[in-house]
Amino acid sequence: MRKIAGLAMVRNEADIIETFVRYNLKFLDEMIIVLHSPLDDTPRIVEQLRAEGLPIVIEHNHELGFSKAEWMNKVARDVLAAKRADFLFMLDADEFIKSPSRAYLNEAINSIPVGATAALRWESYVPTLDDAGVERNAIKRIQYRCAKESTPICKVTVCKRFADDASLTIADGNHAVLCAQGSSQRPVTHAAFRGLSLAHFPVRSESQLVSKVLIGVWSRWLEKGSVDKSMNISNHWLQFYRDLMNDGHISRERLRDIALDYQCAQQRSGDAVDTRLIHDPLPVDFELKYTSEKDVSSLSNIARWVEMLIDRPPQFDANNLVKRVVRNA
Repeated sequence: MRKIAGLAMVRNEADIIETFVRYNLKFLDEMIIVLHSPLDDTPRIVEQLRAEGLPIVIEHNHELGFSKAEWMNKVARDVLAAKRADFLFMLDADEFIKSPSRAYLNEAINSIPVGATAALRWESYVPTLDDAGVERNAIKRIQYRCAKESTPICKVTVCKRFADDASLTIADGNHAVLCAQGSSQRPVTHAAFRGLSLAHFPVRSESQLVSKVLIGVWSRWLEKGSVDKSMNISNHWLQFYRDLMNDGHISRERLRDIALDYQCAQQRSGDAVDTRLIHDPLPVDFELKYTSEKDVSSLSNIARWVEMLIDRPPQFDANNLVKRVVRNA
C-alpha cells in the first residue's frame, strides 16, 4: 500500500491546529509540520500531539519573511526523493480531506494516472450567526459551506515524478504545479480525484483573521524589502487589509462575505456572490485535549511579531532544514 503523507507550513494556528492534525491523520500515514515562526500556542500543541504518539515530524523555519513557495518546493522534492512518501498532500492548517474512508482514498489515488499531478477542489466553509459560539473545535462549530463556489479552486498533491523532474514547481499557495518552458512556466494538467474534496476553513473569527492578514501582509512586504500597497503579492488579502486600515475591525457580515469568496474577494468587488449555504458538517470522532478555550488574541500575536522583528534573528538556512526533514523519521 502506498504511503500517504501531508506537508504543511503553519504559523499562528492555535485555534485549529489540533483539529487539523487529528482529523487528517485518519487519512494520512504521517504529517510533516513546519512551524514558521509561530507566536501563539501552535508549537506547544503540536509537540503535545507528537508526545501522544501521533506520526508527526516537526521542523522549524525561523525566517521573518514569507518565502513559502520556494521553501515548500525544496521540502516536498526531498521528502519524495528520499521515499518518505509515495503521495504527498500539500495542505494548510485550515484544510481537511473529505473522504468516506482511508480505503476510499486509496482507491481514488490508485485511479490517478501514474506520475500525474492530482488536485482536490476546495469547499469553502462559512461562519454564520447560528454557529455554536462556545464550541472550540472549529469544524464542529462551523457546519455550513457554500452551495456554489464563486471561483473553483484546487489544491495539488504530488508524487515521485515531481522529485524526478526539475522542470516542475509547486505554485505559491499550492494551487497548481507549473512546468518550465524556456523562460516561462505553464500549469500542468491536473487529474481530479473522484468523490474527494478539501474542506476549507480560512475564516473562523475576527481576531483570527486580523492576526493572519496583518502578519501575513507585513511578512510578504518584509520578504520583498518594501511596502507594496498595490499588493502584487498576497492578492487575496488586499481588501481585507484595506478594510482593517479603514474601519479598524471586520464585522460578522464581512467575515461571512470573505469566507464566501475568500480567494478572490478583492477581485470581485461589487459583483454578486452566491450566498446560498449547505449544511454539511464534517464527521468528528475525537475530543480536543490541548486547544485553549480562549479566543485567539490578534493583539498578542502582532505584538510578539513586532518584538521578533526588532530582534532580527539570523536568516534561516532552508537547505539545512530540508536535509533534517528527510532524515527525521
